[in-house]
Amino acid sequence: MTSSPQERLESADDDDSDDPYIGLEQDSDATRRFVMEANKFCLSALGDPTLSPRYKRVLQLLESDNRIPFVSKMGSTEDGDDELYNLWKDAKNPRGLWRKTTLSSYETDEPEWKTVLDLDALSKTENTPWVWIGSRVLPRGRDPLSENQRNVTRVLICLSIDGNENESGVVVREFDLLSCEFVQEKESFSMLQPANTRINYRTRDTVYVGSDLGEGSLTIHGFPRTIRLWQRGTDLKDAPIIFEGESSDITVAAYINDQRPMGGNIFEVRTRIIGPRVSKHWVKKIKYEQLLNATSGTSDFKELQVPTDAEIDFVGNVLLVTLRSDWSPEKETKFKTGSLIYVNSHKFLKYGPADRIYHVLFEPKGLAVCNDFIVTKQFLILSISECFKLRLEFYKLEKDGNKLRLVYKDEMPEPRTINLRSVDPCDGDKFWLTTSSFTEPQTLWLADASHILTSKSERILKTGTETYIEKKLKSLSSHFDSSNVIVTTNVAKSKDGTAVPYFTIFNKEISGGKRNPTLLQGFGTLSSGLSPSYAALPGLAWIELGGVYVETYIRGARLGDDSQAFRDDIQNAINDFLAVAEVLVSSKVCNPKTLAIRGGSEGSLVVTNAYIRRPDLFAAVSSHSSLIDLKRLAILGCSDQSNSHLLAKAGSKEWEKCFKEFSPFHNIDRSKKKYPPILFTTTQIGSAEHPGHSRKMVKKLWNEGLGRKWPAFYFETSQTSATLQEQYAFVTILSYEFLFKKVARSTQTFHD
Repeated sequence: MTSSPQERLESADDDDSDDPYIGLEQDSDATRRFVMEANKFCLSALGDPTLSPRYKRVLQLLESDNRIPFVSKMGSTEDGDDELYNLWKDAKNPRGLWRKTTLSSYETDEPEWKTVLDLDALSKTENTPWVWIGSRVLPRGRDPLSENQRNVTRVLICLSIDGNENESGVVVREFDLLSCEFVQEKESFSMLQPANTRINYRTRDTVYVGSDLGEGSLTIHGFPRTIRLWQRGTDLKDAPIIFEGESSDITVAAYINDQRPMGGNIFEVRTRIIGPRVSKHWVKKIKYEQLLNATSGTSDFKELQVPTDAEIDFVGNVLLVTLRSDWSPEKETKFKTGSLIYVNSHKFLKYGPADRIYHVLFEPKGLAVCNDFIVTKQFLILSISECFKLRLEFYKLEKDGNKLRLVYKDEMPEPRTINLRSVDPCDGDKFWLTTSSFTEPQTLWLADASHILTSKSERILKTGTETYIEKKLKSLSSHFDSSNVIVTTNVAKSKDGTAVPYFTIFNKEISGGKRNPTLLQGFGTLSSGLSPSYAALPGLAWIELGGVYVETYIRGARLGDDSQAFRDDIQNAINDFLAVAEVLVSSKVCNPKTLAIRGGSEGSLVVTNAYIRRPDLFAAVSSHSSLIDLKRLAILGCSDQSNSHLLAKAGSKEWEKCFKEFSPFHNIDRSKKKYPPILFTTTQIGSAEHPGHSRKMVKKLWNEGLGRKWPAFYFETSQTSATLQEQYAFVTILSYEFLFKKVARSTQTFHD
């Protein structure tokens, strides 16, 4: 198991003699007194956010049950109606209600749900606070007891006791969907001792499993190092080890990729996850009869000769490769980072990457990014962002699953986010389509890719934006008045010439010129596409007040073992963010006295670096769940703790070369007479970032800012003071109100 930040603190060698604030990392009486005094000072200066009417609106938004109950198909009824499953949590069922309905019922405003598993009732009966982590279904095509391969009959359910599966592990319990009961332990694949476990079905009576099974079974990161093939009715400890990684790997995995419904074969895949987004794969093509054999040898596996940072997928008889770095499989061929290509899987496995025929499905040009893709029985559908607009491209799987042909494009007229999910790729071309924009709440549609073909000749339709849409299923209500809100799209040039896109959202009736109260937030998703989702919180807490809200998409840091790459990426992210801020001022959207910035988690590293480097450019800064002391990152932790190689280097000999320059805690400039007001907030519930980052930073600003204009505030919620929703509403409104007061043209506040 991995350790918690507090456990790492307790076991760490605190030989940081140059850090007089290190005691604020500990949970001590002195730290608690500091937090209490800081909270009191913060609220006396900034006011109590619970007195704001917008606090109630934010809390209602967070506590609302007005959510779309997203579903997964797991079979069908005798009359052919799809059976859909959903895990639902609300005030009545805080731990979750696993339930099912039919598609015909789901299409109504009030679906009829049937309970499959009540987690609250189970927790009460077993006197254990179970938390749902996830499930692994037995695919119908590999289940001889599934009637006509119509229904999923078995599922492996993963539960944890405290909800933090990475630290305390999970238990695995096999569940029978026909009887809606857990399978008896002796007959099941249940693992009742909490551990960091990977498990999935090979067949109905065999599973791949990696877990804590004694010495050598885990990597140094606490995740499975070995995979066993476990046969039903036998002792797990007697199950043979069929695949092993290195102790330095993050973990290993094994699974079956069954492409028979798409005209392809069955592939057995084994993977070493060497680092974040760095993997090696070994693949073997097998027949169904071999799959039913309870043994799985190590022979005939071929290492997949693709870049270790690439993602792979099998579709029909082709291998899809998504590139995160340039690749030259042969001398005359080079594919760019971000490309999506495909090649015949059988020839690639047999002969390797040289002299193969490659097809490019997508190549990035300008601001174009391939967001995602899904597969139905006949189609592969790409979601592509380009110049603030989004398009879907439909490729038909042809020639017995050996070729993908572009048959249809649909370009969306306005910036929006679209999420795609196949309903059942083994049985038809339907898919779930979820849309949202800055001003439009989330909406769920049912679509069918086969509708783009005519029924007689399968001639491709050339027009018709919603040709594939069957019906609108669900939609959420609005949380702010967007009737007069407009969205503009712009591009700033970063220091190295890279185009940095950003959106400006505001009420068209404002006329403040360069005095507009403006809030800039940055997200590190430039390489992953633009995601203009519904702006509920900025809408009611900023835009409704006459403020301008700006959302930019900057380059994020690459994860992995390369400190220099991380350094370059952080520098680029800061440069991108500052470039947008400078354009907002030069284009007279605002001026430095009316420009505020806000960021959390990894985003806090960008905004606090901007605060340190360009205090002249901003009027106010808010940083929540902050990452500020990079030297202690391996000890204090961050939201992506799997990036442990890099975290360890932050405190090593590479500290001076690659990390110190970007650690805000170590770069406060005492020659500066003035820094803009800054607010740090942390929540004790639901946050992976240790509050020690923010505590130490604000204390250092107070001490070194004596006699200077360095106003700094800190508020930390406690673990018992309120619910997660109440805590989040509190610090959110505290942050927005603080920022708006500092940049507003008049004395208008949320209380007016």
